[in-house]
Amino acid sequence: MSKLRFEDLDFIDYNGKTLPDYFEYEDQDMDLVKFYNEDAAQVQSSSMAKIIDVFHGEKLAGYFAYLPASLNFSQIRIEDKAAPLTHPALKLGRLLVCKSMRGKDIGSHI
Repeated sequence: MSKLRFEDLDFIDYNGKTLPDYFEYEDQDMDLVKFYNEDAAQVQSSSMAKIIDVFHGEKLAGYFAYLPASLNFSQIRIEDKAAPLTHPALKLGRLLVCKSMRGKDIGSHI
């Protein structure tokens, strides 16, 4: 199975559509399929998360969602002074790759 390069993929804002008929998945992926087909448009429009479609050529190879988060550490010591430490971060929420495209490094590129 040949690996894809990052340059082989296009990352495009989710357009509110459902998964195309050619998109293959397994029974265990049903929660991710249902999210994309039924909930993604509302989640994106509410700004709770950003959804990105991943294309290889003209075909949807997968999607992922990310949302704002933060990394919190209880305290750090700076010159004997305790200070809270919070770093802004992005959290990967959902990720689904088409069954026929798995093993080609798409998830790694995401």
